[in-house]
Amino acid sequence: MLELQRIGLVVRDVSERYPVDRLERILAQHGAELVPLGAGATLENNGKPEIDLILAMGGDGTVLRALCIFPDVPVLGINFGSLGFLTAGEEADIDHLIDRLFGGDYFLEKR
Repeated sequence: MLELQRIGLVVRDVSERYPVDRLERILAQHGAELVPLGAGATLENNGKPEIDLILAMGGDGTVLRALCIFPDVPVLGINFGSLGFLTAGEEADIDHLIDRLFGGDYFLEKR
């Protein structure tokens, strides 16, 4: 099971509105912190990512971009785009997806 303390957030378009406040509240209930990630996100000196998981909000392109930026960090995609084949659910599913994640009800798929 993943140790989830710092959850990174990658979004498709920074000018769009995403439920960031809602995510912060849900994650705080599980003892985790939401960390917005931009183009300048880096790795710590010891080579480990500064985050444990990435929430990618957008479509398949956003998920793929997150995987390219942090290839060794698991990504959970939430569809806010037009294509969502690589995403786990829609905006309406966020609470359920996060609860499942912290309950250990997930599988990791290497891509």
